[in-house]
Amino acid sequence: MLQTRGVQGVRVLAGLKALAGKHTSDALEQARETALTYGASRLKSIRNLLKRPAPQIQQPLPFIEEHPDQRCASVPAARCRITPLNP
Repeated sequence: MLQTRGVQGVRVLAGLKALAGKHTSDALEQARETALTYGASRLKSIRNLLKRPAPQIQQPLPFIEEHPDQRCASVPAARCRITPLNP
């Protein structure tokens, strides 16, 4: 960090150390992961992410084998009733 960013790099490391004293390692890790997905690499971005609640990971939706509105090949055509979308 010192070689790539100089004195500013040391300040970033000091800021990260201060954040580690105020926040849990899980919160820091979540903020780091979110920052990486956004392509954000500044300490200010991590601070802002720590102020917001962590994004919720979307749970997979259950998959249904057959949609109730879908025509089934086993049902005779006379029993299949198709309603127009725009009556």
